[in-house]
Amino acid sequence: MDRREELFWKKVAAPDERGCRKWLNELTSTGYGKVTYKGYRTTAHRMAYILTNGPIHADLVVMHDCDVRSCCNPDHLKAVTQKVNLADMRAKGRAGDCRNFGEKHGRCKLPTGKLDEVKAKYAAKQGSQTALAKEFGISQTHLSRIVRGVSRVQG
Repeated sequence: MDRREELFWKKVAAPDERGCRKWLNELTSTGYGKVTYKGYRTTAHRMAYILTNGPIHADLVVMHDCDVRSCCNPDHLKAVTQKVNLADMRAKGRAGDCRNFGEKHGRCKLPTGKLDEVKAKYAAKQGSQTALAKEFGISQTHLSRIVRGVSRVQG
Protein backbone atom coordinates (compact mmCIF):
# COMPACT_ATOMS: atom_id res chain seq x y z
CA MET A 1 0.00 0.00 0.00
CA ASP A 2 1.52 3.34 -1.03
CA ARG A 3 1.40 6.52 1.07
CA ARG A 4 -1.53 8.02 -0.89
CA GLU A 5 -3.59 4.90 -0.36
CA GLU A 6 -2.73 4.94 3.36
CA LEU A 7 -3.86 8.58 3.60
CA PHE A 8 -7.10 7.72 1.80
CA TRP A 9 -7.99 4.92 4.24
CA LYS A 10 -7.17 7.18 7.24
CA LYS A 11 -10.11 9.33 6.13
CA VAL A 12 -12.47 6.33 6.37
CA ALA A 13 -14.09 5.51 9.71
CA ALA A 14 -14.02 2.14 11.43
CA PRO A 15 -17.09 0.00 10.70
CA ASP A 16 -20.29 1.05 12.48
CA GLU A 17 -22.99 -1.36 13.71
CA ARG A 18 -24.12 -1.99 10.11
CA GLY A 19 -20.56 -2.48 8.89
CA CYS A 20 -20.53 0.85 7.04
CA ARG A 21 -17.20 2.65 6.92
CA LYS A 22 -18.14 6.30 6.45
CA TRP A 23 -16.01 8.91 4.71
CA LEU A 24 -14.71 11.37 7.33
CA ASN A 25 -13.61 14.14 4.99
CA GLU A 26 -15.49 16.51 2.67
CA LEU A 27 -18.88 15.46 1.28
CA THR A 28 -20.74 16.54 -1.84
CA SER A 29 -24.04 18.40 -1.45
CA THR A 30 -25.78 15.04 -1.94
CA GLY A 31 -23.82 13.26 0.80
CA TYR A 32 -21.16 11.35 -1.17
CA GLY A 33 -17.53 11.55 -0.11
CA LYS A 34 -15.31 13.79 -2.27
CA VAL A 35 -11.75 12.81 -3.05
CA THR A 36 -8.86 13.69 -5.34
CA TYR A 37 -6.43 10.81 -5.73
CA LYS A 38 -3.35 11.13 -7.94
CA GLY A 39 -5.04 14.07 -9.69
CA TYR A 40 -8.24 12.06 -10.27
CA ARG A 41 -11.37 13.69 -8.81
CA THR A 42 -14.13 11.28 -7.92
CA THR A 43 -16.32 10.05 -5.10
CA ALA A 44 -14.77 8.34 -2.11
CA HIS A 45 -16.82 5.16 -2.48
CA ARG A 46 -15.71 4.81 -6.12
CA MET A 47 -12.07 5.27 -5.08
CA ALA A 48 -12.49 2.70 -2.28
CA TYR A 49 -13.82 0.23 -4.85
CA ILE A 50 -10.93 0.95 -7.27
CA LEU A 51 -8.29 0.62 -4.54
CA THR A 52 -9.73 -2.71 -3.48
CA ASN A 53 -10.81 -4.25 -6.80
CA GLY A 54 -8.89 -2.43 -9.50
CA PRO A 55 -10.12 -0.29 -12.41
CA ILE A 56 -13.82 -0.02 -13.23
CA HIS A 57 -15.05 -0.35 -16.80
CA ALA A 58 -16.15 3.03 -18.19
CA ASP A 59 -19.75 1.78 -18.60
CA LEU A 60 -20.15 0.97 -14.89
CA VAL A 61 -20.95 2.88 -11.72
CA VAL A 62 -20.28 1.87 -8.12
CA MET A 63 -23.47 1.03 -6.22
CA HIS A 64 -23.92 0.93 -2.44
CA ASP A 65 -25.68 -2.23 -1.28
CA CYS A 66 -26.07 -0.55 2.13
CA ASP A 67 -27.63 2.64 0.69
CA VAL A 68 -25.34 4.85 2.82
CA ARG A 69 -23.89 7.44 0.45
CA SER A 70 -20.78 8.15 2.52
CA CYS A 71 -19.96 4.45 3.03
CA CYS A 72 -16.58 3.32 1.68
CA ASN A 73 -16.68 -0.30 2.85
CA PRO A 74 -15.65 -2.32 -0.23
CA ASP A 75 -17.89 -5.17 0.97
CA HIS A 76 -20.90 -2.84 0.53
CA LEU A 77 -19.93 -1.72 -2.99
CA LYS A 78 -20.31 -3.31 -6.39
CA ALA A 79 -19.74 -2.19 -9.97
CA VAL A 80 -22.99 -2.26 -11.96
CA THR A 81 -24.58 -0.53 -14.93
CA GLN A 82 -26.47 2.70 -14.26
CA LYS A 83 -29.65 0.85 -15.28
CA VAL A 84 -29.10 -1.69 -12.48
CA ASN A 85 -28.27 1.11 -10.02
CA LEU A 86 -31.45 3.01 -10.83
CA ALA A 87 -33.56 -0.15 -10.68
CA ASP A 88 -32.11 -0.85 -7.21
CA MET A 89 -32.95 2.70 -6.09
CA ARG A 90 -36.52 2.41 -7.34
CA ALA A 91 -37.01 -1.05 -5.84
CA LYS A 92 -35.96 0.32 -2.45
CA GLY A 93 -38.22 3.35 -2.81
CA ARG A 94 -35.34 5.82 -2.73
CA ALA A 95 -35.79 7.46 -6.11
CA GLY A 96 -38.64 8.96 -8.00
CA ASP A 97 -39.00 9.72 -11.65
CA CYS A 98 -39.07 13.52 -11.87
CA ARG A 99 -41.83 13.26 -14.45
CA ASN A 100 -44.08 11.56 -11.91
CA PHE A 101 -44.08 13.92 -8.93
CA GLY A 102 -47.26 15.56 -10.22
CA GLU A 103 -48.41 18.78 -8.66
CA LYS A 104 -45.76 18.51 -5.94
CA HIS A 105 -43.03 19.12 -8.52
CA GLY A 106 -41.89 22.73 -8.54
CA ARG A 107 -42.12 23.01 -12.33
CA CYS A 108 -45.58 21.47 -12.64
CA LYS A 109 -47.66 23.40 -15.19
CA LEU A 110 -50.68 21.16 -15.40
CA PRO A 111 -52.88 20.28 -12.40
CA THR A 112 -53.56 16.58 -11.96
CA GLY A 113 -57.27 17.12 -12.59
CA LYS A 114 -56.51 18.28 -16.14
CA LEU A 115 -54.75 15.06 -17.18
CA ASP A 116 -57.97 13.22 -18.03
CA GLU A 117 -59.19 16.25 -19.98
CA VAL A 118 -55.99 16.33 -22.05
CA LYS A 119 -56.25 12.59 -22.77
CA ALA A 120 -59.98 12.81 -23.61
CA LYS A 121 -59.54 15.72 -26.01
CA TYR A 122 -56.65 14.01 -27.74
CA ALA A 123 -58.53 10.69 -27.98
CA ALA A 124 -61.56 12.52 -29.43
CA LYS A 125 -59.26 14.17 -32.01
CA GLN A 126 -60.23 17.64 -30.79
CA GLY A 127 -56.87 19.02 -31.88
CA SER A 128 -53.33 18.10 -32.77
CA GLN A 129 -50.77 17.55 -30.04
CA THR A 130 -49.29 20.96 -30.85
CA ALA A 131 -52.67 22.73 -30.66
CA LEU A 132 -53.68 20.96 -27.45
CA ALA A 133 -50.30 21.65 -25.88
CA LYS A 134 -50.74 25.35 -26.61
CA GLU A 135 -54.27 25.26 -25.17
CA PHE A 136 -53.07 23.69 -21.92
CA GLY A 137 -49.86 25.74 -21.67
CA ILE A 138 -47.44 22.83 -21.95
CA SER A 139 -44.97 21.67 -24.58
CA GLN A 140 -45.96 19.23 -27.32
CA THR A 141 -43.37 16.80 -25.94
CA HIS A 142 -44.97 16.94 -22.50
CA LEU A 143 -48.43 16.43 -23.98
CA SER A 144 -47.15 13.46 -25.95
CA ARG A 145 -45.77 11.91 -22.75
CA ILE A 146 -49.10 12.40 -20.99
CA VAL A 147 -51.20 10.79 -23.73
CA ARG A 148 -48.75 7.88 -24.01
CA GLY A 149 -48.86 7.34 -20.25
CA VAL A 150 -45.16 8.03 -19.80
CA SER A 151 -45.46 11.24 -17.79
CA ARG A 152 -47.58 11.97 -14.75
CA VAL A 153 -48.55 8.35 -14.33
CA GLN A 154 -51.28 8.05 -11.76
CA GLY A 155 -52.19 5.14 -9.60
